[in-house]
Amino acid sequence: MFFSRSAAVRAIPWQFAQSNRGICCFRAARNARLNPFDRGFSTTTRWLDEPTEAIKAAPTESSARSENPAGQVVDKPHAWEKYADRVHPKLRETLRSVFRYTHMSPVQQIIVGKMPFTQDLLVRSQTGTGKTLGFLIPAGQKLLERDDELAKTLSKRALKEYGNKNASCLIISPTRELASQLATEARRLFAHQDSNYKALLLIGGDKLKDTLKLMLRERNDFIVATPGRLMQLLREEPDFRDRIASIKTVIFDEADTLLDFGFRRDLEDIVTYLPKERQTFLFSATLSPEVKSIARSFMKNYEYIDTTPKDGAGALTQIKQQYMIVPLAEQLHVTLDLINETLANKASAKVIVFLPTTTLTVLYRQAFSVLRQLYKAEHVQNFAIHSLLQQEKRSKVSKAFRESASGTVLFSTDVSARGVDYPGVDLVIQLGAPRDTDIYTHKVGRTGRAGKSGRSVLMLDPIEQRFLKTLPSGLTITELSKDEITHAKDRESSTTQAVYAEAARFVSYGSVLSSAFGPYHNALSARRRDFGYNTSQVEAALEAWWYSLSVLPVPTVRAAPGRGQRGASGNGSAERRSESSSMSRDASGYSTGPRSRGPPTYSRGNFAYFRHETFGTPRPKQYGRKAMLNGSYAPKYPSGIREEVATGGIRGRRTTNRWT
Repeated sequence: MFFSRSAAVRAIPWQFAQSNRGICCFRAARNARLNPFDRGFSTTTRWLDEPTEAIKAAPTESSARSENPAGQVVDKPHAWEKYADRVHPKLRETLRSVFRYTHMSPVQQIIVGKMPFTQDLLVRSQTGTGKTLGFLIPAGQKLLERDDELAKTLSKRALKEYGNKNASCLIISPTRELASQLATEARRLFAHQDSNYKALLLIGGDKLKDTLKLMLRERNDFIVATPGRLMQLLREEPDFRDRIASIKTVIFDEADTLLDFGFRRDLEDIVTYLPKERQTFLFSATLSPEVKSIARSFMKNYEYIDTTPKDGAGALTQIKQQYMIVPLAEQLHVTLDLINETLANKASAKVIVFLPTTTLTVLYRQAFSVLRQLYKAEHVQNFAIHSLLQQEKRSKVSKAFRESASGTVLFSTDVSARGVDYPGVDLVIQLGAPRDTDIYTHKVGRTGRAGKSGRSVLMLDPIEQRFLKTLPSGLTITELSKDEITHAKDRESSTTQAVYAEAARFVSYGSVLSSAFGPYHNALSARRRDFGYNTSQVEAALEAWWYSLSVLPVPTVRAAPGRGQRGASGNGSAERRSESSSMSRDASGYSTGPRSRGPPTYSRGNFAYFRHETFGTPRPKQYGRKAMLNGSYAPKYPSGIREEVATGGIRGRRTTNRWT
């Protein structure tokens, strides 16, 4: 017996949950009382400005281009002063006084060395190489040259008014966090300028009315935007289109990520609003056929620059990379041991833990909070960031972690995997096999920034070991055993074991644990063809993981009947039913293709009744998606978990298991 989670959205319990699903009225009424996490939310939940479908590359006319050989190497970094004839004096002064940079990174040296540009640029550059300044410097140079020319004929007041109505540079970023970071860097670049240059940030989650007021009141020299919000303004606001019409420089940052998120069609529409006479830069960590396609479509006579080494190791050579083969049932304890070891060795250490699903991110943070009494350092902060947080709260979490000077741990989904710069990160822990090696590289790149050393640990279940064979041949990664973790020995004491048992008891009776099971199942099942394991192995691993934290019955996950199918039981083996549910889902269970047939179905048996009796029966309307995103729902489970989901750990850091 099982029921469909899609029934939870129905307001009238005596109606069927969905046509042709065969769900009875009593199950629909029961499902409506379940926790909102059971709706199939995942780390890849798309926001307003993130379409879900990947658009195939449209055929484009090829353009002439010149290519530099792969793996350009700079023998010795040059000082910024060496390019005094190419970089504006105001920019050099800012680099010295604000950024405190005296020498260039290899990427910056290659790009600035080609100024002034006569061609568009397609640049392949890995994370953590200083590429942000690599494209901000040329864009700022064009802006200053434009204003120097206009200052010959316009007064200061007229020049300011011109800057208000005519933007100079447009930067398109795939994520809100990266866009916010780019806007901050652009503002820093002109921090000491007397021209009052501004950077306008356009991202989903911000109030559009306030954004428009700021646009009309201030200068709009740099516009940093995500594709969805940018397209909305281009279609609806004539004043904004007028400001874009004079753009001199267009930058597509993380182009491969833009395409991965399905922004191809939006990018093609955006280009139609831009002037034909413009300088275009396209930066990408990888060079896929789709990236080459948009390069031919968006740029004319472009030059290709590859700054990645031929062995694929890239900017990660200063990072100590390790992997561990740990069963799912032990990964929570081993992760906490790694964190505590790092904090014991360095009280001000920063740690990022990447997890495959949103609910697992919340669960790990809760367990970590309970174990604070084991920390060697006092006042250790911990945060969580995931796609269910409002943009304002996500920004607060990012800022708090970035500016923290004490020991801090950030539990994150893939929203922090690319582009976001968190300075001073000492350790990155990845749980589970990433979707591909590029994602692995980007996550590792959160540490070892700006030439500093760092450490990365990849934790895999035995069934995921095959992922190691997909890593680049030039990458050095060594195995780390559990016995090598110094803090793991402390766990043998009876006192420590009691504390771990308390943490397990806390998460066991919270609804986050039960909600984490289904997405975790999807994340593992989606990769079984890649790594050669089957559904039975997934279920065995998850069963052991479940009983390591709970004494309740193990939930089971089955495929919901497809549209047009009758009945709830389905035909065929459990393997085939499970395969049909995850075949078209990504690593976190989010529907990614036309073969998707809705959210997975959960069979919980008596466990659903247990949750109903224990956690109360809030009204179904409290569990709408809007309420879920803004944190206004109020289910009855431990207060610490509710506050965690709503705030990401910024406020209300209670870890009590007192029922509300």
